[in-house]
Amino acid sequence: MQQTGLFTVTKTVDGDTVHVTQAGMEEVEKVRLLAINTPERGRPWYAEATAALASLVQDKSVQLEPEKPGKLQRDRYGRWLAYIIVDGKNANVEMVRLGWTPYDSKYSSDRYEKEMRAAEEEARAAKRGMWSGK
Repeated sequence: MQQTGLFTVTKTVDGDTVHVTQAGMEEVEKVRLLAINTPERGRPWYAEATAALASLVQDKSVQLEPEKPGKLQRDRYGRWLAYIIVDGKNANVEMVRLGWTPYDSKYSSDRYEKEMRAAEEEARAAKRGMWSGK
């Protein structure tokens, strides 16, 4: 499978992992979203974060952007590490803006740091998602 071009999200595993394919290809790649770390299965907000990511990307055509120009890197589990661009928006930033994850610099460098920090500040101020206090 090529690392460039359009992909279709075929499965939303959780709030920060999806499966993608390319047109005409049967191969499936797992993708870990950079700069976010949503709640794990069994933790508060897991279902909501998973549903939020699905509503943003499921069954849609997306582009995958690496942290640094060049090719996508893989994590220790073999997943591609990427920012997912859908309908001109960065889904990673949107997950932070919706309040389902804080910005997590452990999973990125500073490519979208300004946008991520602003999105988290906005979500916290608006008490969205995990910042709702519920």
